[in-house]
Order: sequence, then structure tokens, then C-alpha cells
Amino acid sequence: MTQQGPQGWMQSVQWVDLGWTELALAGKPPSREAFDPQAIDLEALERAYFAWVPRLCAGFVFPRWEGSGLRVEVFGSSLLTLLEMGPATCSEGARRRPLLGGLLAEAGGSLAFEALPLSRGLRLRVAVRGLRPRLPVWLYFRLQARLHERTTLAFLRQAKGYYGGGASQRMAQPKAT
Repeated sequence: MTQQGPQGWMQSVQWVDLGWTELALAGKPPSREAFDPQAIDLEALERAYFAWVPRLCAGFVFPRWEGSGLRVEVFGSSLLTLLEMGPATCSEGARRRPLLGGLLAEAGGSLAFEALPLSRGLRLRVAVRGLRPRLPVWLYFRLQARLHERTTLAFLRQAKGYYGGGASQRMAQPKAT
């Protein structure tokens, strides 16, 4: 769901819950460790998310991992940087990158990959907070927000398939470029 904050910034949060059902369908008995947020490799989740970008954008948009930062570029050109992000910071159950700006957004805000414990499961969440889009608000909601929501939810459904069999299972990590 995407919302506009009082100062014009945007927040877009999508999630998927993993519960007892996914474990039972995978033929694995539920256990406390299966829902431990620390068992989720959030760096691998982030890399898998950005590995989706070229596929979802018909090969026009690519992530570029530069040192500890990340750029999302059109045709792999730094002249057409859609979004640049700084180094990730990690805390319990969260991996965040500051948004440094680009063609789609001004500097400010963050992108976070989160694993949160639930009473009977675990929530995987991708959250953009404090985004200041460059598009007019009406166009942002019609284009950029819808694309982000749909692609993120599709990715999280795939992640649910990986992690639904137990949180200790790891997603395949694409190589850094």
C-alpha cells in the first residue's frame, strides 16, 4: 500500500506472511527456529529482489552494485540513473539503504527489507519510506507507485515459495556486477 505523508513524501509497504500452513504444505513440522527473523538472509533477499529488475523491465533497467552502494540504471548507463542508494545498514530483522536520488526521486528516505516475527509465523516486508518522487503526485500514483507495488508483491510471492518451507532456507544470490 502506498500513502502520501504530510510533507509530500511517500511510503510504500508490501509484505507477505509465512505461517504454519506453508510449513505444513512443505512437509516440514513447524518449529520456533523456522520463524526466527535472524534466520532470513536479508542481503540475499535484497539481491534476489534486484535480480528481478531486468526481467520486469524488459531488459531496459539494470541494477549496478558499486562498492557498498547500488544504482538502478536504464540500459546500464550511469547517465540514466533512476535511483541511487547508499550503503546498507543492518539491524535486528532489517536491512536498509538510504535513497540518494536519481531521475525518479530526490534524495531522502530509504528502502528496507525486513523480517518481522508474528505470533504464528513471520512477515517478510519491503518498505520504501520517505520517498520524494520527482513525478507530479497524480502521475506518481498512476505509474510509479502501481509498478512498484505490483512488482514487489510478485517478488514477495516468489520469496514466500523459497522461505515457506522454513526460514532457514536461503534464496539464491545473483553475482554482484
